[in-house]
Amino acid sequence: MAKKTKVKARRKPAKAAAPKKANAKVSAKASAKVSAKVSAKVSAKASARRASPAKGARVTASASAPGKPSRAPKAPKAPPLPEAFRADVEQHAFVRDFKARWLTRLDFASTTSLQSQLQLALMLQALGRDAEAEQVAAHLVQHVDTLTLGAEGWETTWRAMQLLAWLKTARGEDARELLARAQLGPRVSAHRDREWLSTEAAGEIKDALERRRLAYLVEPVGGVWRWLNDAGAREKARGLLAEALAATRALMKAAPK
Repeated sequence: MAKKTKVKARRKPAKAAAPKKANAKVSAKASAKVSAKVSAKVSAKASARRASPAKGARVTASASAPGKPSRAPKAPKAPPLPEAFRADVEQHAFVRDFKARWLTRLDFASTTSLQSQLQLALMLQALGRDAEAEQVAAHLVQHVDTLTLGAEGWETTWRAMQLLAWLKTARGEDARELLARAQLGPRVSAHRDREWLSTEAAGEIKDALERRRLAYLVEPVGGVWRWLNDAGAREKARGLLAEALAATRALMKAAPK
């Protein structure tokens, strides 16, 4: 009897799995989110760069502290005073008080300031401190703008030029250029001629002394300085200058403390 042979059925090869539509959708969404995040970061960095100040630039108060008012820019500092004007190094009590009151800041456009500077030069000359008196007069003449001065300001500057020219001459320097410059401005003290020097100057100096007003001495002394620069009147002017400087010292002592 013949044996029956079992025939094994052949399995059909499995079909390749088709890509799942669901997975494709998930991958697309994920890549879209990543792209969006990257784009957001890039744009945020770019915005931050545009908003931030350039390297080395100053950050203003309003930018660093929103809501607070910005501070006004600081005013430029005044240049340091020459030593002859400084109260902190002055030994003479009257002169020190005068400097502290009137000359803490020099204003070459102010007639009052110019008059105070010239009065300081007179006091220094009265104390025998000619080098400092010359420094004060030279500083005034150097910094004043003669083109914009009024009549009183120019007259004060003219007197400073006369004092400066005399102090230079006394030291043996040539002051002709300075005196020529003084002649370029308006005519000053026309009534203080040679006759005034001989007949009225001494009376004006005495009057200022009796009235105990140091400021009143500056005007007649300015006329005396002018004639010191004239060789023909110098001898008379020297005597009057000695009287004026003695009156200046007396008023400095008599001034109330």
